[in-house]
Amino acid sequence: MKALICYNQNEFKLEEIDRPEIQKDEMLIEMIYTSLCGSDIIKILDPEVKKPAVFGHEVVGRVVKVGKNITRFNLGDVVVAAHHIPCYRCHYCLHGNHSMCRHFKETNIYPGSFCQYIRLSKEHIRYTTFKIPPDSNLLEALFVEPLACCIRAVDRVTFRKDDIFSVVGTGVIGMLFIQLIKLSGGRVVAIELDNDRLSMARFLGADCTINPSNQNIAREIKNITDIGVDIAYSP
Repeated sequence: MKALICYNQNEFKLEEIDRPEIQKDEMLIEMIYTSLCGSDIIKILDPEVKKPAVFGHEVVGRVVKVGKNITRFNLGDVVVAAHHIPCYRCHYCLHGNHSMCRHFKETNIYPGSFCQYIRLSKEHIRYTTFKIPPDSNLLEALFVEPLACCIRAVDRVTFRKDDIFSVVGTGVIGMLFIQLIKLSGGRVVAIELDNDRLSMARFLGADCTINPSNQNIAREIKNITDIGVDIAYSP
């Protein structure tokens, strides 16, 4: 199968590698879409991250092979899957801090989504793989994994209707936060240096937008509230 191999931050090659074999509790997924996450960029740029490697983890794919013990999914199903899996038993998991779990850090899809096929383990299938309805927009389905991260962050704070949030940085994650906050009844101050992004933030519901290159953040926020924002996100 074809895979995009990263050798260093300036060298990528499209190469043929072996297609993953699956066991009785695993599935083989053919990539339909995958996207580039900020964490992928960090790994590409970080000289300490082992290379050569296949990166990528935000996936939409089609089931093309199932192990004999798989009952929840069938050939042809379109699925999304998250890459890391917490153990759900350690101190961090029991306190809701799943991303600090050692098992979470050690697990991943194989070999990475920047290739034609990935293998999903028994744990991935049990905990982090979901079937997509046939009439879904599959490009939009790519946002399931990053949106889940945003939902978790919003769920972890206590706020009242009309509380004011600041979202510092309105890239993809920032835009997802804006929409979630508005759906949850909050008000949003979007802070960003790019005016085109600020325009999109307003389109998506931001109540106030601030460009620090030509506006004073503190002064602009005081025009809305004397006590400042209630909750701040910096995605």
